[in-house]
Amino acid sequence: MRRALRAAALLLAVATLAFAAIHAAPGAPFQPADGRALDPVAAAGLRARFALDAPLPVQYARWLAAAVQGDLGESFSRQRPVRDVLAAALPHSLLLAAAALLVDLLVGIALGAWQAAHAGSRGDRVLSAFTMSVQAVPVFWLGLVLVLVFAQWWHWLPVGGATDPVTHDLLTAAGRWLDRLRHLALPALTLGLAGAAGTARFVRGAMRDAWHEDHVRTARAMGVPERTILLRHVLRDAWLPLATLVGLAIPGLIGGAVLVETVFSWPGIGRVATDAILARDHPLVVGTALVSAAAVVLGGLVGDLLAAWADPRVRRSA
Repeated sequence: MRRALRAAALLLAVATLAFAAIHAAPGAPFQPADGRALDPVAAAGLRARFALDAPLPVQYARWLAAAVQGDLGESFSRQRPVRDVLAAALPHSLLLAAAALLVDLLVGIALGAWQAAHAGSRGDRVLSAFTMSVQAVPVFWLGLVLVLVFAQWWHWLPVGGATDPVTHDLLTAAGRWLDRLRHLALPALTLGLAGAAGTARFVRGAMRDAWHEDHVRTARAMGVPERTILLRHVLRDAWLPLATLVGLAIPGLIGGAVLVETVFSWPGIGRVATDAILARDHPLVVGTALVSAAAVVLGGLVGDLLAAWADPRVRRSA
């Protein structure tokens, strides 16, 4: 119950801040994309239609009352209910986040485990410099580099979009899945590699701490092979902080998805949020902020559940 109340308070705070920020931002809704001035009479009619002529506190109270009932309003720019726009974009974002998280964990754990097993070696120093460099690079710049290499130079992967708009519907079921995976590869690699750099450094530190535990030294004294010690003892001890890291990775994926989806024209929540901000689409901006905040809350809950599953002491303390 306490967790549910905290989550509700967080969502309300995010919605309030997003509502105030988009109304305070310069510019106005309903402006044509070519920069022409909208007819004042038409602008007044649109503002009256969407109840934007009322004072801001009244607009907020009306929006909050409707949002509690599941009505997030109508998108100005897309002429559709916000709920429908988000429902269409959310599966794309979930697919991208799942693929990026898979890349993050597989690459990050593999690199971190290898570095922990070879700490102090030349390879460990090279990988530490590499992961630090990748972690310091802006995610959109990393995406552009991957586009340059895999799309422009080698022509292995498509530049953007979720599917090929010409041939996708003509392919077989297996061909459509392959087409979708080819379009997913670059954005998932961009998000996943950006997170894997931090995961590798985290796993390396956690495993180096576990390497000096008493039971690890006892296993080594009993002649247990180093590979078995690494996989059964050290990596298992590092699982608890790693489980928490999974929950913490979700907000990073959401934040990075806004830029990555824009760079690769991926039709997810991040791309919708960017278009809504540029169009001053007030209901859609607040709706995307709510969905992102809900994902962050869910990520924290997933991290807590994984930690409780990995460590019985967490369950007993709870």
